[in-house]
Amino acid sequence: MIKAAWWHPQSDGKVKCELCPIACTLKPGQNGPCGTRTNCDGFMHPLHYGELVAAGMDPIEKKPLYHFHPGRQILSVAAPGCNLHCMFCQNANISQGQQQVTSTTTPQQVVEVALSRNSLGIAYTYSEPLVWFEFVRDTARKAKDAGLKNVLVTNGFLNPEPLAELLPFIDAANIDLKAMDNDFYRKICKAELAPVLGAIRQFHAAGVHLELTNLLIPGHNDSHEQINGLVDFVADLDADIPLHFSAYYPAWKMDAPPTPHSTLLKALELARKKLSWVYLGNVGGEDGRDTVCPGCGRVVINRAGTQARVDLTEGAECLGCQRLLPIIRA
Repeated sequence: MIKAAWWHPQSDGKVKCELCPIACTLKPGQNGPCGTRTNCDGFMHPLHYGELVAAGMDPIEKKPLYHFHPGRQILSVAAPGCNLHCMFCQNANISQGQQQVTSTTTPQQVVEVALSRNSLGIAYTYSEPLVWFEFVRDTARKAKDAGLKNVLVTNGFLNPEPLAELLPFIDAANIDLKAMDNDFYRKICKAELAPVLGAIRQFHAAGVHLELTNLLIPGHNDSHEQINGLVDFVADLDADIPLHFSAYYPAWKMDAPPTPHSTLLKALELARKKLSWVYLGNVGGEDGRDTVCPGCGRVVINRAGTQARVDLTEGAECLGCQRLLPIIRA
């Protein structure tokens, strides 16, 4: 069993975790509430290094990443556990430790599988990759050396120092910004908003390709004021960051009604007043699905579900008006 990163010993054999803002102190034999770290004889160890609950090839659009190598496939891997306990979690069977580990692997083996399948790279996703820290770090380093891309799909709830250690190996991330409301984070997710906002700024400052997702839940984070607050945060950071609004469906411990389509359309309308690239996900219909050139109105990426037809040059120029768009292809 390897030792964990980002912790320090305390008295009486206890250990204090420094990975995320929760800062758990664990007694000998005790596991963290994230389900990913344990105190074994006064040393902190990761519980799921090299253990997988899910692995497979996905369209990059499924992350969702719409402006990062559109149309490509990426190897997606996940371990059990999460440092948040969102009542509406869509992947609770994985994130809350209810699903059994299906296989074990090594960083090198994951890289070899990605290469053998002509994958764009490796996406660490489905559960919370940031608390799978040691395996993600080790795999991402090897993937980078092999010329593969590393993608995080994350809640962004990590301390700045471990995030700084990881960021040099990360090429793109989709961060789930759940609400611009600390009470929402405290009551619904058992977390805090400020560290997530700090992480988003840190990703952006490091030059990582960044997209954000907001799941709109009726009666909880879907008011015009809340949507406008989120949009203002993104606009102040960078109006070119793609923002995805997604529909909520009852899951795990939350039974609020599903998100009305009208709510998503209103969010799309409000966000497009200040942001360049706004999309709707997890719903049918054509609104907010495609990428349209702002220069000539040409559809440059047509999407059906998670499949994309790309109508751009390799340098991400519109074939209609030659406008350069903020989309990574090469």
